[in-house]
Amino acid sequence: MGEIGKNLGKTPTPLKIVGQALEAYGQACTSGILQQQMQFWSNKLDRSKDYTVYPQETLRIDAAMPVTIRPTPEKLYRIWFYFAEAKGDYVKSPSTTEKIERKGFTVVEWGGMVQ
Repeated sequence: MGEIGKNLGKTPTPLKIVGQALEAYGQACTSGILQQQMQFWSNKLDRSKDYTVYPQETLRIDAAMPVTIRPTPEKLYRIWFYFAEAKGDYVKSPSTTEKIERKGFTVVEWGGMVQ
């Protein structure tokens, strides 16, 4: 996963984690996405643990799991988050993130994994 990620500390609420991530990708205000992601991750993350999240963007996800969509979208974004229990190590925050631009036929895939 590399050393680039974001240490989340004690998981205060899944809403905070997901909200920060969506904001980084320019999606914080997109109707429904925040609630859907918050609800999903609230059932997956142990609130008593510290986590580091490693964003996995389109190129990395495409290399691991190619996808074919017909008709072909004008824009395809595949954003996955790898949540790992924090081990107290320094983790460098990502310097950039893909900004999701919804123009024309756009597909956005959100996913994730918990270690």
